[in-house]
Amino acid sequence: MYTVTGAGEFVPSSLYYVRQGLGKLMSEGILRRNHIFLDAGSGDGRVVILVSLVFGLKAFGVEYDDVLWRRSLENVALFRRFYPDDKALPTILRGDFCEEMTYALGGTAFKNFDVVFNYANDQHRLAAKIAQDGSEKVLFVSYGPNRFPESFPGLIPIMSLGVGTGSGSAGSYFHGYRKRG
Repeated sequence: MYTVTGAGEFVPSSLYYVRQGLGKLMSEGILRRNHIFLDAGSGDGRVVILVSLVFGLKAFGVEYDDVLWRRSLENVALFRRFYPDDKALPTILRGDFCEEMTYALGGTAFKNFDVVFNYANDQHRLAAKIAQDGSEKVLFVSYGPNRFPESFPGLIPIMSLGVGTGSGSAGSYFHGYRKRG
């Protein structure tokens, strides 16, 4: 359910399209099982659960809104029985995905993420964070309705992928970016 939050908006991602897009990235070797995945603006936690259960990646989510953060913790708890151990569970952090303190309080750092995923919410600020603080090999995956990749200072587009775009459907798009350099 669409919700306006204190730091943006929550627009639930289509898990069907997310699975389709991430599966394509996996099959092309762009996304790998040893990657550490961040869903920046993780809402109710559905994407991090999908990424960890279906694709086997270590997944983190950051959510600013307290109600959505709590819902994501409840959702992870609902799926706990499907994980081999607690180390495989997604980690859900509460805070601003562009603030380093959010990650420090969760025992990590922004530079530790190999893949940063975001559904069309505050992407320019996030791209600036990636360009400044992301690792040299970080992949930014922008997901949303925009057919053409946006321009972000410090990042270069490396791929675009339409999902659910057949039969006259408007569909959604995955755009991938790497740091310049």
